[in-house]
Amino acid sequence: MSERKSTNKYYPPDYDPVKAEQEARKLSKRLKTMNKDIMTIRLMTPFSMRCLKCEEFIPKSRKFNAKKQTLPEKYLNKIRIYRFEIRCPSCNNLISFKTNPKTGDYTMDVGGVKNFPSHSDDSGSKLGNDVPENETLDQTLERLEKEQQIENDKRSGKKQDDDRDRMEIVEERLAKIQREQEADAELEKIALREQVRLEKLEQINESRKRSLEDQELLDDMITEQAFEDSDAKPGNKADITAKKSIPVVPIKVSVKKKNNPLGIKLKKKKKV
Repeated sequence: MSERKSTNKYYPPDYDPVKAEQEARKLSKRLKTMNKDIMTIRLMTPFSMRCLKCEEFIPKSRKFNAKKQTLPEKYLNKIRIYRFEIRCPSCNNLISFKTNPKTGDYTMDVGGVKNFPSHSDDSGSKLGNDVPENETLDQTLERLEKEQQIENDKRSGKKQDDDRDRMEIVEERLAKIQREQEADAELEKIALREQVRLEKLEQINESRKRSLEDQELLDDMITEQAFEDSDAKPGNKADITAKKSIPVVPIKVSVKKKNNPLGIKLKKKKKV
């Protein structure tokens, strides 16, 4: 057997094995991707697209194993531009798209086309500003300030035509005030009509209540008169007096013996 060599290692007093392992992992990951312009990542599609080879529709937020590449050109000499390459799930066609820092969106490169063009793609044409290709940072800031001012004016409802006649504005305001006054007058008329209708309903209800009370009083009077007429008939008084004149005869009850409750006399038998 060969001799074993002893290895001596020095551990400083502030050595922490957990921190050392974490730093080693970070360093190894950094070394793997330091000298590589292309790396494999897992991503989700930022927009819906269509393959130009097989006409396959790829929806938004579908997951792919993509290759990420850092392009040499930069936006405003500071912001990096990245390109992503994926494969069509149907025909394995190469589809690539890259970032666009100018609009804050993505642009298709090869192999596919967007299903719905984003608003940022046509923002320059909608605002009426042609974005130059080679513009400096100051020019970009001025352009963005102008676009922001235009958007704020649109939101606040301001008109871009400064040469508009003031008389037209005054006439519009007067017409608006007149319409409001007419609407108020119409509302007052409706309120008056409703008040009159409610008063009529109250009068009708009161008259109904009075008629019901009068009818009840009339019924009571009729019943009282009927009772009085029935009491005033002569036959009824004679019957009452006859009933009072009948004498009351007391009835004697004879109690019989227990042995002969019926009171029958029995003959005694003679002894022989």
